[in-house]
Amino acid sequence: MIFFNKDKTKSAITVLSVVAAIAVISALYQFAMAQHYKMAVTHGYSRSLAELSDSVRDIGFSLEKGMLVSEPAQVVRLSNEINRSANAAMANLGQLPVTTVETDNTEKFLSQVGAYANSLAMRVSAGNVMVDEDYANMKNLYTYCDKLYKNLSNMQTDFYDGRLTLERLSTSEKKGTKYLDESISEAEKDFVQYPALVYDGPFSAHIDTLEYSALKNLPEVTADEAKKLAEDFISGKNYTVKAVGEKAGKLPSYSFEAYPKSSKDKNHITIDVSKQGGKICWFLSTRSPKKSKISVDEAHKRAAEFLTAHGYNSMKESYYEERSNVITINYAYVQDGVIMYPDLVKVKIAMDTGECIGLEANGFLMNNKVRNVSGVNITPQQAMAGISSQLLTDSARLCVIPTDGLNEILCYEVKGHIGDGKDKKDFLVYINAATGVQEKVLVLIISDNGTLTV
Repeated sequence: MIFFNKDKTKSAITVLSVVAAIAVISALYQFAMAQHYKMAVTHGYSRSLAELSDSVRDIGFSLEKGMLVSEPAQVVRLSNEINRSANAAMANLGQLPVTTVETDNTEKFLSQVGAYANSLAMRVSAGNVMVDEDYANMKNLYTYCDKLYKNLSNMQTDFYDGRLTLERLSTSEKKGTKYLDESISEAEKDFVQYPALVYDGPFSAHIDTLEYSALKNLPEVTADEAKKLAEDFISGKNYTVKAVGEKAGKLPSYSFEAYPKSSKDKNHITIDVSKQGGKICWFLSTRSPKKSKISVDEAHKRAAEFLTAHGYNSMKESYYEERSNVITINYAYVQDGVIMYPDLVKVKIAMDTGECIGLEANGFLMNNKVRNVSGVNITPQQAMAGISSQLLTDSARLCVIPTDGLNEILCYEVKGHIGDGKDKKDFLVYINAATGVQEKVLVLIISDNGTLTV
């Protein structure tokens, strides 16, 4: 016969009850925390949506005022207002649970309205006046800004009334619920007929229509011809070249990979050949040098020899950076003694053997052409005299620099410094060679690893 100990049975039941109670409390706590987290997330999204709406509204106010101003100081002030509001709008848009695909047109609008306002302010500050086209652009921008603000306001109203869910937190939302990503995608349709703005800025419509000047009027090459060009480019190397695809976009090209025939060599080379003209627009080896054996001067010499051997003549080195036993040197084309900074070629040299292991020629292929460099109205001395007395000027030389809108300005590049010894800081100031207006200021950073500008 088996006898049960009543006291032990009661103890076991008590323990099980306590465990069960703890489990229930823990589950309730976890549920409460999950709900709290969900509310916190939703509150954060709600605040971002509200602040996005407010920023877009403020852009609209500034654009309305912009249709009435004419004084340069007022244009600059409104430009600052628009840029501040556009940056805030972009930041809040990035906090919402939507993809960049769903907000592509909205992001483009916010970027463009700020860049356009900045371009306009720089133009009037240089002595130009606003014309009818400027006021018409302001009006068009306001029209689309107002549409965007009304759409955002409707989203806020739907959220507060329970008709809009800011995030797809579950699959059990009630029937008829709207989602933020869907609402924004719907609002994006208003930008389908968005007017193109042409101005000197990074989001100007003319940038999408620019041609590659160095490739203009050149015949197209076939895939087989491009492969032969890639093989010739790495001639002397024991590699097998294979086609890996094609690239579309502004610079359609064929892509190849070159693999070493030796099983001991694990490195390979990637090469892009332009369809138009059959130019090597990019190549890169995966080889990583383990040590540096050659000097910086020798690396520059090897890079110059490589460029000449591949048809890049009249090139001048500008800035370079040495990192991980590889030196990257920037070269710019020189025409009639004038440095053409838009015509950029980057060369990578391995510091162990002096071999070229990388080339990027996109800037050169995009911009290289014969320029008219006759529009010089001031002397180098006048260019240096127009700079702040805080800068001790060292030299001045003619160059062409690109603008944000990929236009070009003929300038004097004035090199100077402030301070001496350890406190010395080097600068480059670009003075418009036709008007004497200061176009840009860069800090020249010289270190053991290279010479760069910011």
